[in-house]
Amino acid sequence: GTATMARFAVMLTDFKMLTRLAFTLCASVCVFVLSGDCVNAQSPTSSETPASSEEVTDVAGDMIVAVGAGGTVEYEEVFAGWADQWKQVAKAANIAHHEIGRDSEKKDREKLEELLASKKSKTNSDAPPSPLWLVMLGHGTAERNNAKFNLRGPDISSSDLRDWMADCERPLIVIGGFSCSGAFLKDLTGD
Repeated sequence: GTATMARFAVMLTDFKMLTRLAFTLCASVCVFVLSGDCVNAQSPTSSETPASSEEVTDVAGDMIVAVGAGGTVEYEEVFAGWADQWKQVAKAANIAHHEIGRDSEKKDREKLEELLASKKSKTNSDAPPSPLWLVMLGHGTAERNNAKFNLRGPDISSSDLRDWMADCERPLIVIGGFSCSGAFLKDLTGD
């Protein structure tokens, strides 16, 4: 709810470029900040900001880009273009990039669940946790209480994603770049 959003105000200033890009890449996008505690997160001062990307040694989080089933060649090309743009953004922001949905193996649901499970724990207990970005690009469906993101093979529902990420120790930012993504809001935020 509102309290959760307020807790991330400092963190989101660091990622303003990324969230703005979310709205330009996809016609209908929902951005949800779901979990984690970044009250003590600090934006770097200009003197702390490295002069070039070669000097950056710490990864500023993880980004998982899930490219959904295109249905047609035209949509596959559009979704691939969006995924390529997100990869460039992750590189520019020094965020580790992970992608599912464009390889020859079509076990996307299983791969996504495993990747999310491997990334939801904090990596360094002394530092504030880095954010985990989940960018879902493609098609979705929703009717009544059943919202889904369409993958190659079995789809994932909003309740699946909620259950998978219930014990996430990192700030989780979900970018729903797919039709009916707003229907995920209730399950993911608990509102």
